[in-house]
Amino acid sequence: MKKTLFLFTVVLFLATSCYTQEPFRIIFWNVENLFDCKHDSLKNDQEFLPGSLRAWHYGRYKKKIGDIARTLVAVGEWMPAALVGICEVENNRVMEDLVRYSPLKEFGYRYVMTDSPDPRGIDVALLYQRDRFRLLDHQAIRIPVAEKRGRATRDILHVSGLVLSGDTLDVFVCHFPSRAGNNKEQERFREQVARQLKQYTDSLLNIRKTPYLVIMGILMTPLTPMQ
Repeated sequence: MKKTLFLFTVVLFLATSCYTQEPFRIIFWNVENLFDCKHDSLKNDQEFLPGSLRAWHYGRYKKKIGDIARTLVAVGEWMPAALVGICEVENNRVMEDLVRYSPLKEFGYRYVMTDSPDPRGIDVALLYQRDRFRLLDHQAIRIPVAEKRGRATRDILHVSGLVLSGDTLDVFVCHFPSRAGNNKEQERFREQVARQLKQYTDSLLNIRKTPYLVIMGILMTPLTPMQ
């Protein structure tokens, strides 16, 4: 039987692995606008600068980093999560601050992330513990239909790695386009993104001898079979 685990959640989610006797926890979290407080001329990040209405300054940024780290540590209880999917992160700097300069530094996390054409510059990322998930490959899946329509959106992050049993686990971290507008055209756009995701997962189900897939993120569109 092919084993596929779908995580459709915008809050923390815990899972226990079928690969080993020890817990293999997986978390997904929308950290909601984890921006640094420096302007990037290529991104629409003015909302999160010291002079903005939000008055987003270094102190508030560091507090948010610390709060995220402490929450992830607490959720892990006696053993931290092996994999942590995150969305709405701005860049490598915020990820470096999270894994190297916060309470998470004690747990040896590494990360991979996308570099999407999203106008605001927000991306998705995956934290992983190298002793429990050996990274094999990762890629950002661009959404070409979005670029053609001048509506660039977040890439889908696909990560492959080996777990302790020797099996390959494929992880997809998603942040589907917003429902802003709540119209049929926007919904068709989201369905096209879901269709592209399904093409990738179907290909893995065909080529993996024993496929194990995790799809996590903000989807809000049912991944039902498509003709």
